[in-house]
Parts: sequence; C-alpha cells; structure tokens
Amino acid sequence: EDALELFKMPRALGQDKDQDVSVGIGRFGPFARRGSVYASLKKEDDPYTIDLARAVFLIEEKEEIARNRVIKDFDGSDIQVLNGRFGPYISDGKLNGKIPKDREPASLTFEEVQQLLADTGKPVRKGFGAKKATLKKNAVKDSAKEA
Repeated sequence: EDALELFKMPRALGQDKDQDVSVGIGRFGPFARRGSVYASLKKEDDPYTIDLARAVFLIEEKEEIARNRVIKDFDGSDIQVLNGRFGPYISDGKLNGKIPKDREPASLTFEEVQQLLADTGKPVRKGFGAKKATLKKNAVKDSAKEA
C-alpha cells in the first residue's frame, strides 16, 4: 500500500494565477510548485493531504522573500546590498563582502561599498603546500647493507 502512495506524486492541486499548482516529493524533501517556483513544505505539512490554499500560501511566502532580498541597487554597476541568510551583505556577483554591524545597510554609499569589497579581497584558496621528498626503499636498504 505504501508503494502505491508514492505513485500519486506529483499530485495536482489545482490552478492559481493561470498556472498549475502541484505537490511532490523530491531529492530534498516535499515541495509545492507553481510554474517555475518551488517552495519547500514545512514539517507540519503532509504532501498527501495538503490543500491548494496552503500550497499557494507557501509559494507566495517564498516569492515575498525573493522580492525583499535586494536592499539597495547601484545604477551602472553589478554591486548590490543584499539580505542573506546570515544578515545583510554586499555582492558584485563574484565577491561577497561583510557589512560592519554599526552600519545601516540601506545608508551605504557606492564609494563605501566599493571600499568594503576591496577590503574583502580575492577569495583565499587553500593549497596543499609543497610535496615532501621521500627516500626510495632501495636507497634505504643499500645504506643498511653498507653499515
């Protein structure tokens, strides 16, 4: 019976904003989908019993977070002040820089943001260092025979 339940996924819930809303179980757990927007279901949500209203609410919540991600955008530049998982930060698409705790992210100027990114520098690559030379086993045996 449990195996038959799995064949019911993805489960169509209905339509919202002229797009199909469905629920499925993916690689990272259960999700709701409308068009190209995917939203993870919460622990209390069951993909087999969730209704259309709850799925739409979760999708709208995810879209709201995406809309509020950009705090400040600078014209003519790729540099943005973004709201991230661990707080606000600066990004130019390649480098991410920290914003000092005493500064308000929305009040940063373009020059300050450039300076903060320059202070961040390039990402540090961790190398393995130089390879140590090893003695050949034969060389060790030969020196032992001579002694």
